[in-house]
Amino acid sequence: MVPLDRIGKLSFQEQQDEYLKGAPVLAKQALLNALDGRSPQQLERISFSTCTGYPPGPTIGTYLAEELGLRANIEIINLTGQGCFPSGHNIVCIDGMRDIANIKPGTQVLGHDGNFHRVTKVFMRKYLGKVVKIETYSLPPMTVTPEHPLFIIRSKTRNREIYKPTTQRWGEDKKIDWTPRWQRADMVHYGDYLLLPRVHYPTIYSLKVSDFVDLSMAKKPFNAVPDDLLSLPFVRLCGLYLAEGNASKEGGIQFSLGESETELIEEIVATLKGAGLRPLVRPNRGSSGTAKSVRVRVASVVLARLFLLWFGKGAKNKQIPNWVFQLNDNLKRSFIDAAWAGDGTQGKKGVTYKTASKTAAEQIFLLLHTISEPATLHAGRNYGFSTNMQYTVSLHHGKKKRRLWYLDNKYLWIPIKTVSSENYAGLVHNLEVQGINSYVCNLVSAHNCEAAFPGLRTSYDFVVSRPGAI
Repeated sequence: MVPLDRIGKLSFQEQQDEYLKGAPVLAKQALLNALDGRSPQQLERISFSTCTGYPPGPTIGTYLAEELGLRANIEIINLTGQGCFPSGHNIVCIDGMRDIANIKPGTQVLGHDGNFHRVTKVFMRKYLGKVVKIETYSLPPMTVTPEHPLFIIRSKTRNREIYKPTTQRWGEDKKIDWTPRWQRADMVHYGDYLLLPRVHYPTIYSLKVSDFVDLSMAKKPFNAVPDDLLSLPFVRLCGLYLAEGNASKEGGIQFSLGESETELIEEIVATLKGAGLRPLVRPNRGSSGTAKSVRVRVASVVLARLFLLWFGKGAKNKQIPNWVFQLNDNLKRSFIDAAWAGDGTQGKKGVTYKTASKTAAEQIFLLLHTISEPATLHAGRNYGFSTNMQYTVSLHHGKKKRRLWYLDNKYLWIPIKTVSSENYAGLVHNLEVQGINSYVCNLVSAHNCEAAFPGLRTSYDFVVSRPGAI
């Protein structure tokens, strides 16, 4: 058995190995004590659960059956789904971002290897106790149950400086083991790096409107749009729409811009005319009669339904369509530049983009990551106009840029700022992912929270799940 003062010094794999050595021994002793001299052969069922987050298996019940020579048809039930995230944490899926509470079996989610894998099971349970709150220098805080393994790289600090492989002072770069490892959430600390894998998206070379909506919905020739829209002007139009656009299902789309943004207004009009549409430019006059903003409108049922499908409805629900992530790097940059032109701000320390949509903010962060432009993402109340949450994505220059992250050919390293605990009462969720046993949650890599033990005999899982989830 491992002394308690040594547990925190073990890696996740070492913890699993020690668990496998000790847990079956303790379980056997507990079972024999409970039987009080009666034969284990009388048992018809073993139900097994743990608060460590290591099932399913085969797990301890399976090892007990082998060790005690229990009959072959004994029923072994593993109560699983222990380490989890509360709702409100987004999972990176192949078709966008989804709250972990809304993931269903069959969904393709991003694993820590940078590829997408199928979810085979979803778990949900009630939880009352402590959760770990982790704040980083680059992302909003995340909360997770203490035993949930996260994919990290251990680092060292000196005078609050976080070392990275490029740190050459005192030769620390050669003393540190920079190998990624799985570690329980309650055993990470300041200076460790959470990891976001480089994402592998296929590249598209055309964008067929007919793959998304029915082109015959256009009532008049000037309401129609070409079937293939993939071009630099259209990609920029989509970036501007993310920042400044809205749509109605029957009426068309609209862009709202400041009266001084004449270049953007002219660009939008030219792009829409190039697609065979007839945009209208109308000043939005204030009470004094002077134009304070300008609206560019175009009537097209096809385009309106297309943009509602791609970008969502309402400022809080804005999202980036999946095809944007499949563009080549130059077109991705054009999309981001256009969005930044609409809602971005240039400052001395860098550029920022603000949005009311958490999903859109996380997607911009991820999109920048795909073109090797690591950013920071922070959330806060927008007290200037309302108390709603506002999300800010920033690209920094200078020393702050170097301190906030590290990027290699596999991962974005996100340094941990603080680790604390707080009480939580509510539902928590976990996923089982085929093959890779991991998923990206809150833009960092997390394990299934299960150990893959060597198989001795087959058991099955009993899980608390949402209606219709399995």
